[in-house]
Amino acid sequence: MSDERYISVEKSIIDACREVQQMRAGKLPEPSLEDFFAEMNALIEQETLNGNHTDKAIQSRY
Repeated sequence: MSDERYISVEKSIIDACREVQQMRAGKLPEPSLEDFFAEMNALIEQETLNGNHTDKAIQSRY
């Protein structure tokens, strides 16, 4: 089991909206397309690693 803590969908959307608002106000830099692809590749790699450690009953469904 992981020690990660998940946030609700509602909280995630609120946080994302606040982040966009700060970007529009110039308080946060807007991520580049390269940043986006790097983040997506990291997520894919993490999911691949997690997939190698999941329960066999779950893996058999996919």
